[in-house]
Amino acid sequence: MPIHCLQKLATLDVSNNFFQGHIPVEIGTYLPGLMHLNLSRNAFNGSIPSSFADMKMLKSLDISYNQLTGAIPERMAMGCFSLEILALSNNSLQGHIFSKKFNLTNLKRLQLDGNKFTGEIPESLSKCYLLGGLYLSDNHLSGKIPRWMGSLLALQDIIMPNNNLEGPIPNEFCQLDCLKVLDLSNNSIFGTLPSCLSPGSIEQVHLSKNKIEGQLESIIHYNPYLVTLDLSYNRLQGSIPNWIDRLPQLSYLLLANNYIEGEIPVQLCQLKEVRLIDLSHNNLSGHIPPCLVNTALSEGSYDAVAPTWDHASAPALSYFPPNGSPMRKEETVQFTTKNMPYYYRGRILTSMSGVDLSCNKLTGSNYRLGSYSNRFVSSFISEGNPALYKKNKRRLKGGLSGGAVGVDEETGCIIGAEEDGGGTKNKEGFTRLGVPLPDSEVSMGGIKGVCADRGGDGICKVGTVGEATLAG
Repeated sequence: MPIHCLQKLATLDVSNNFFQGHIPVEIGTYLPGLMHLNLSRNAFNGSIPSSFADMKMLKSLDISYNQLTGAIPERMAMGCFSLEILALSNNSLQGHIFSKKFNLTNLKRLQLDGNKFTGEIPESLSKCYLLGGLYLSDNHLSGKIPRWMGSLLALQDIIMPNNNLEGPIPNEFCQLDCLKVLDLSNNSIFGTLPSCLSPGSIEQVHLSKNKIEGQLESIIHYNPYLVTLDLSYNRLQGSIPNWIDRLPQLSYLLLANNYIEGEIPVQLCQLKEVRLIDLSHNNLSGHIPPCLVNTALSEGSYDAVAPTWDHASAPALSYFPPNGSPMRKEETVQFTTKNMPYYYRGRILTSMSGVDLSCNKLTGSNYRLGSYSNRFVSSFISEGNPALYKKNKRRLKGGLSGGAVGVDEETGCIIGAEEDGGGTKNKEGFTRLGVPLPDSEVSMGGIKGVCADRGGDGICKVGTVGEATLAG
């Protein structure tokens, strides 16, 4: 049916098809009454038609996941004054995001991630007082994070990783009482974090791969809802505070590659929901708290899904919630094993557990994390902790049951191994331990879970995750 016969049409959704070519130049003239338009996940190319400005009642526009180029038309930014949701992500759009001629003041959600936008975050957005979700990740944005963002009190999601943003996080962010997700990872953010930056509603903090300094103790405050705290790959000092248990919902604690000292506090054991702990590449000393077994690290199921290899988080499908509120993207966490970064997202995060304490100064021989069975797990304890290596390697080799697990002879790291009764060391320097599983439980070479690097001889190399019971 020709689109010029549909002037009274209010909603048009042709997403997830194989349409290609240019979006009709006069689409706004033909469909002036549209309120919701979804052309996402097709193969449209060319530029965005400026005639969208003729859709005076348009509330939601999704043309993400296409092959569009060029800039956002200035005429559209002026004419679509009713627009509440604008999703242009994952195209090849470029140039500055908006010019000074801007009238999209009713925006509640702006999704521009996965493009080639340059320049600074436009000041024109400071007029969008209803904005709840701002998604600008994976672009080439530069400059400082503007202070006026702290006046957008409806903001719930600020997701801007993988850009060239610099400078400190403004103190004005402390006014964002509704903020739930803050993701500024992989930028050039420096300075200390505002001491007041701990809104009671925040659930995810992703600030990894920046240049943030300061004392860790001044960052961690009471928060009943915080699930993810990722401050890895920064320049933080100090120690893990004894009041870490003031984060009762914390599931993912990622502090790797900083300058954190002191001992691992036993209060970590009070975090009953914690599933991933990465404290590697710091200056931690002392013993490993044996009570970690009482956390969610000893629970879960082995219904695992393969991790995503070194890939940024993929945005969830765009759709239009009835109330126009932000649609949160799936939680994504990076967990590194043997210098191999994996990104885990969605359901897999509830089906796995992991601890990485490698490359510290930990000591002692009474290491015990209890009965790890029937779940997806990756534990790297001894690497870079020489005082743990020899004793733990000997203890682990003699105290395994319920699954086949090996030990890297060079580093002492736990690895998975195919069932084998010989207990002989192969040419790669791995020990194959003879702890067979019942036939009904054998999968992928005798290991339940996912093998990160399985060689031609069937042995799961470093990075393996699988079923094991580590007896102390």
